[in-house]
Amino acid sequence: MMKRIISFLLLLALLLPAAAGREGISPARAFFYSLAVPGLGQYMNGQKVKGESFMLAEAVSIGLTAYFSYRSDIAVDRYISYADTHFYYEGDDPERKSYTEMWEYLRERVYAKTNLPYEKVGEYYELIGKLPELTPFWDEPAQQAYYYDMRQEANRLYKTKNTFLAVLIANHVISAVDAFIGASRGNLGLSGGIQEDGGYGIGIEVKL
Repeated sequence: MMKRIISFLLLLALLLPAAAGREGISPARAFFYSLAVPGLGQYMNGQKVKGESFMLAEAVSIGLTAYFSYRSDIAVDRYISYADTHFYYEGDDPERKSYTEMWEYLRERVYAKTNLPYEKVGEYYELIGKLPELTPFWDEPAQQAYYYDMRQEANRLYKTKNTFLAVLIANHVISAVDAFIGASRGNLGLSGGIQEDGGYGIGIEVKL
C-alpha cells in the first residue's frame, strides 16, 4: 500500500506541470485521465478546484486504506500469537489432553455445527474462540472470551479497511464520469447555415 501512495504522488508530480498549461481536452481523454488519476481529467480541462478535490479525496482514501490495513494485519498477528500461546493445540503434558489428541472425539460432538479442522487452517482460529466444547483447551476459561473479542476487533478493522478501499474505487469511477461530462460540455458546439434548398440547418458537433 505504501508503494501505491508513493506511485500516486510521483505520478501527480509528473503530470500536473504538463497539465497546468492545457485546457480543453476530449471527453474520452478526460475520462481515462481521471480513471487513472482522479481529478486529472478535470484539472486538464480547466476545472482545477474540482480536480484538486478529487485528488485530495484520493490521497485521503489511500492513506486511510493503508492505515486500517496495517492495523488489521497487526490485530490478526496479535490474536494468532495469543491463541498459539494459550490454546493447548498439542503437547506432552500428562495432566491434560491436547486439542489434537481429542480431535476425533470433538469432531463427533460438533459435527452438526461445523466441520472442525485438525490443523491450524481454515476456520480453526475462528472456531477455537466460539465453540464452548473447546473452552477446556484454553489455559484459563476467560481467555476464550478475551480471544473472541480480539478477533472481533480484527474483523472490524478489516471491514473498515474494505470500506475505504470501496471509497477509493468509487472516487476513480465518479471522477472519470464527472470529467467526461465536464469535457463534453466544453466540446459541444452548434453550427448553422443556409442550405442549398434555401432552408436553414443547425448541427451539433461533439469532440471525442
